[in-house]
Amino acid sequence: MFKNWKRILWQERDAHRFIMRAVKNVNMDYEYLCGSLGSFSGLHVRVYSGGVLRHSFQEAEFSPDPMLLLEDAMLGCPRNASCHDIGGMIFFGAVKEKGENAVIAIGPVTQKNLSEQQLFSLTRQLRVPLNKKDEFSEYIASARNYKLKDFLNLICFIDYSLNSEKITARDLIWQEISIEEEAAPKAKKKFSSGCVNSYETELDMLSHITYGQPDALRDLFEAPAPDEKAASDIKKCMIGFISSATLASRAAIAGGLPQEAAFSMSGLYIQKAEQLESCNEILRLNMKMLIDFASCVEGLSVNGVKSKLVSDVTWYIYENMSRKLSTAEIARHLSVSNYNLYSQFKKETGTSVNDFIIEMKIREAKRLLSSSRETIAEISQYLHFSSQGYFQNVFKRLTGLTPGEFRKNAGSPKGLDAGE
Repeated sequence: MFKNWKRILWQERDAHRFIMRAVKNVNMDYEYLCGSLGSFSGLHVRVYSGGVLRHSFQEAEFSPDPMLLLEDAMLGCPRNASCHDIGGMIFFGAVKEKGENAVIAIGPVTQKNLSEQQLFSLTRQLRVPLNKKDEFSEYIASARNYKLKDFLNLICFIDYSLNSEKITARDLIWQEISIEEEAAPKAKKKFSSGCVNSYETELDMLSHITYGQPDALRDLFEAPAPDEKAASDIKKCMIGFISSATLASRAAIAGGLPQEAAFSMSGLYIQKAEQLESCNEILRLNMKMLIDFASCVEGLSVNGVKSKLVSDVTWYIYENMSRKLSTAEIARHLSVSNYNLYSQFKKETGTSVNDFIIEMKIREAKRLLSSSRETIAEISQYLHFSSQGYFQNVFKRLTGLTPGEFRKNAGSPKGLDAGE
């Protein structure tokens, strides 16, 4: 047992010495650095120079790279070291080398295996082609599982090796909060902290989360004064933060955010709070958490309508896009009667469930036509239209263009005939 630990420590020491030697070398071999770091960390490692990807090391390959969703934010971050995530599902790290135009990017990592719903959300954001969804799921499943603290510490280690800069996991989280606060507008109303401090204030905050109103929450908050309390108060602040996370997740669920997403988000924020060292920092993180919950609920709106019923219907259609759907099936899934679903949905959105199913399938068709290489026949079949002719008629009725015309105007993927 001792020998194994000794071997691991020697490997890490050797990796650190190699990186330090490479930094001192004017002609750094970034390709070798990329491969060595990838080998001992088990992560996908990329080296950018001048904003262009120069080297990449990965044991499991997938194209397009999920990091493309965060590439601008990672390369443009003003800090030397930073951590970024996509919806709290997968994480990436970036380290800039001082005095050089080089960035080392690592990831993705996950904290746990992702659910089907989370994988579906990622495939939509990344615009993964239909025929590569299974391959993408396997790629994400092969990503290393890291506790947030461990991944942040790895980023700090790389930053120290490259820049001789001593930072901690706490510093990375605090930087994330500070960057967002610098870009945020000044508060209009005055409350003493981000944690709930009265029953009325608590109801206001939770209501803004449930109805997806992040701007209203920003108006409520005032940055807390610098904390000068004894260290023992940290425990009380953490208890308050955990309570706030619990209430916020429940309010978001009431607003239509899926339970799994809400609980995952609250757990991630609690992990971040555990790395902080003062009540002031915890209170600021609490503000960010509440605003993020409200923003997530805001993103669930349909035609400006925010309700749990509408959100539940929307999520079910998203998850079953490639099947034939009906009002009756969705009503059974939601345990409501056909009549109640039809009347309530119509009242809230101004459209029927069946029409909304068609609208969502046409939205998905537009996304696939503009970003994938699937033929019009394949897209029609995937979305379960009864025939390609029917699909083309519905598409033109709702968009004013045929699928082929839409693809041509959007810019047909290279090598694919727009009218195919």
